Amino acid sequence: MNRTSHLLFLLVLALMAGGLFATDGRMISLGYPYGFIRDDSDVHVYPATIFKYNRGVTGELYWDDYYYDKDDDELSWCWTLGTNVPVGKNVFGAYLNMPVDPLVNLDLINGDYKTRDDLDLSRKQQFYFGFKDHFALGLGYAADSYSQKWEGSEKYENSEDESAMYLELDGGMSFERMDLGLMAYLYNGKSGRHMDEAYVEDYSASGFGADLHGRYFVQETDLLDVVATADLGFSNGAWATYEEPDQKSDSDLGGSALMGGLGLGADYKITPNHHIVLSLAPVRIFSQKLSQKTSGESDFTDSEFVLFIPEYTLGLESQVTKWLTGRIGAIQSIQLWKWTHNDDWEEGYNLYEESDYTPYFDMNCGLGFHFGKFNVDAVLSKRLLHEGPSFIGGMSGGFASHISVNFQY
Repeated sequence: MNRTSHLLFLLVLALMAGGLFATDGRMISLGYPYGFIRDDSDVHVYPATIFKYNRGVTGELYWDDYYYDKDDDELSWCWTLGTNVPVGKNVFGAYLNMPVDPLVNLDLINGDYKTRDDLDLSRKQQFYFGFKDHFALGLGYAADSYSQKWEGSEKYENSEDESAMYLELDGGMSFERMDLGLMAYLYNGKSGRHMDEAYVEDYSASGFGADLHGRYFVQETDLLDVVATADLGFSNGAWATYEEPDQKSDSDLGGSALMGGLGLGADYKITPNHHIVLSLAPVRIFSQKLSQKTSGESDFTDSEFVLFIPEYTLGLESQVTKWLTGRIGAIQSIQLWKWTHNDDWEEGYNLYEESDYTPYFDMNCGLGFHFGKFNVDAVLSKRLLHEGPSFIGGMSGGFASHISVNFQY
């Protein structure tokens, strides 16, 4: 991953923390103002807001770089589908194929030696239950496994086994002006290859983390809404390699990360159907540390720190006709990045430092279509806008890069 892509990933991570990919077409088109305006995507960060969106079905189709395959673009498109339904005085929500927090790292146990596709914990099933009008709990999970056995030389049994699981617990409470959300997760994975009782490779990965989000609407009127937000998150992971059976690990790799920020947002209602959305995050931080201990002489410690000062979003939403809404939005930030590496790979002690100052800007346009109880939100493909559709010689293969379909009943 190059520097620009890495910093972009960290920016989105700092924006979303636990609700990283809880996106829809409307929010992307408005410049990613997550949490600063009320939207049905709030459910994945503030679960108790499910009472505000208790009758609906939402489906989304979007491009996901995690699955990118240059030989098959179909693999890069992902679907999610979810619904919230009232159950007496309570509300139940179920969401299929939802993205998992990207800090789940199984790179070590997805080594080159494997004979099948990598273990994949990138998608989860997510459920919510709202009760007593103001409270909600959530549960998310994902799992993957594979096993094979075959006969080796001298009739020894060879085997390859691997498995991984992800478990998430959510909770939240919401009142007229205040929303709180908490997400805690853990994951575990292992893989092993045993060949003729002589060659053994065992790998393990585990981790846990939590994210806390809060917001308070200082003002909500027909002209102006003002909201203050805060978020804090951390994660911890450990990875180990075992080269011989029943032995201590040959290599231990551990890492931790901390992220947090403060924000202030405003929704200025020019008229009931025309909005300007502004947000300011004066400071956001992302810090992580990675260290390795081995049985040999290849220990190292890496630390990374990213400071966003400041970060702005600006979006416009305007209802053009009864059936069409236009949107345009942008985000801009200043990123200060520093990386430090310590190792003892060669004689003596080695220290290496690198820092960078990077401005970041992204902009999107979108359209919302309204047909009865259906709402369709589309983020226009940038290739379509700049290079034209493929059927007239352009580079865009489609109209939109993200489509959201919502049905309210």
